[in-house]
Amino acid sequence: MKAKNKRLIANWLYFGACCIAIQILLGGITRLTGSGLSITEWQPLIGSIPPITEGEWLLSFHKYQQIAQFHVLNAHFSLEDYKSIFFWEWLHRNWARFLGLAFLLPMAYFIFHKKISRKLIPALSILFLLGLLQGVIGWIMVKSGLNQTSIRVDHIKLAIHFIAALLLLCYTLWLAFSMSMQELKMRHRLRFTTLNAVLLALLVLQMIYGTFMAGSNAALAAITWPDMNGTFSSQSRHYRSKLKFTERKFIKYSIHSPQPSIPHFFAYTSAILAKQKLEDQSLAIPYQGNSTYTRVYTMRLRS
Repeated sequence: MKAKNKRLIANWLYFGACCIAIQILLGGITRLTGSGLSITEWQPLIGSIPPITEGEWLLSFHKYQQIAQFHVLNAHFSLEDYKSIFFWEWLHRNWARFLGLAFLLPMAYFIFHKKISRKLIPALSILFLLGLLQGVIGWIMVKSGLNQTSIRVDHIKLAIHFIAALLLLCYTLWLAFSMSMQELKMRHRLRFTTLNAVLLALLVLQMIYGTFMAGSNAALAAITWPDMNGTFSSQSRHYRSKLKFTERKFIKYSIHSPQPSIPHFFAYTSAILAKQKLEDQSLAIPYQGNSTYTRVYTMRLRS
């Protein structure tokens, strides 16, 4: 493949990575504004057009009024309130559609004009399939909250959706790097690659539990840091006595559940909060130590 074509494809992939990063940010905004369940149907093609007439808006609002989130949290919503949350979910989905077009159209152009080598086509096909899979995972996640009992999406499916988006972003960047940095080689191999792998695994685990917290509103169980309402145990009576009724009703799972089994552990609000805070504090020291060592070691190599 010619160097010019490599740069062209790499720039296309970098653009796609930026778009994926924006999509992840839009997903975060959609979660924070509670907009994720505002659109109750999945229409990949015609769903790109929002309601236009008053009747279409009322029909969409009526469908939203059938789920538990409306009855429990947003029963006071007017049509204008509904439009405000509809916007973020609609933008999130339409940006995903834009991502699909931004991938397919340039790829078709590159293949037609023979700017892509045959060896690269399988890797780009995997990238396309990962994008499709992300859309399917997103709808499965949304569907978990479209019922008469849940007031939000399932937090485990939310975590899968988030981690899948990060994997898609990493894979896109990896392809872009492989196209634009093939001629670059490191002069020295840094040590402690095992430690870096462990820290990366802990960081991913921390992000997963952060998503669990966001999806289950576990942060409402304790508003102090680094302790949890004056204690470091999620099972203490002092911790439970600090919970207010207004906080409990927004937590899907009961704080007063018995000691959870391993399968139930992921759905247990107190355990999620305690584990997330513990990981947050334990990860900071080795990560900072490894970062400092890497900088010192690199400076020694350069001197």
